[in-house]
Amino acid sequence: MFKTLINCCLIIPVFLIMPIKSIAQVETLEREISVKKLLNQRLIKFEDIPSMISNNNLELKSLKKLVEASSFDLSSKISKRYPKLDLNANGLPQYLYSKSFNNFTNNTKTSQFKINPSLNLRWDIIDPTRGPEIKASKSRYEITRNNYNIKKQDLIQEANARYHRFQKSIQDEKNAIIAVELSKTSLKDANAKLEVGIGTKFEVLEANSQLERDKQLLKENSIAKEINLISLKEILNIDLEEDFNIEEKHKLIGFWFHPLEKNLTKWFK
Repeated sequence: MFKTLINCCLIIPVFLIMPIKSIAQVETLEREISVKKLLNQRLIKFEDIPSMISNNNLELKSLKKLVEASSFDLSSKISKRYPKLDLNANGLPQYLYSKSFNNFTNNTKTSQFKINPSLNLRWDIIDPTRGPEIKASKSRYEITRNNYNIKKQDLIQEANARYHRFQKSIQDEKNAIIAVELSKTSLKDANAKLEVGIGTKFEVLEANSQLERDKQLLKENSIAKEINLISLKEILNIDLEEDFNIEEKHKLIGFWFHPLEKNLTKWFK
């Protein structure tokens, strides 16, 4: 009876340890996978935005196709100034081969190759409608090209703004996390002071309310971060399921050296 009890006491901890080890292995594997994902994520720099807009944005791609179509139309209109040479063939080439046998005369063989090509030269030297058509086509090409360039600059500027907003939301979320941790520490200090008799319940309630406000701010900043991330992916035409990294440090784009008084003077003029 005593031996059986000892064996049971030794077997039970073994079964308790095995799940703990397996859970630890799963957690370690998940951490390794998350680290690998972070390492494999591409880094999008601020300088990459113009090229990504030009290559990925769907709206800009459609405008680019219009520019190409207008360019082809202009080329076709300009080609009417020059002569055209057309090579035609009436029917397919034919090859005929025959043999004839005769008992009284010599046998004969004949072969024949037939082709009927035609070469036409056409040149409209005088065409009153050609000049206006070329001018109208050139005007349409310039309009579509200007629309493309204007839209490209607008999209790049908007993408830059969304990139900066996403950078700001990342920092706001980090600041909110720090504020929550500080509020938790303040709440612990207030409870400790209350236990030793040097604090009041009002201080505990105030620390608890501050903690709840910081938690709410953290939720709002996290939601704003996700919204800014989705808007940045939208304008860059990146899959919503794809993860990427950005430069978290802000960079100066340029300097404005003109004083405020000079700017106001020019503005009112």
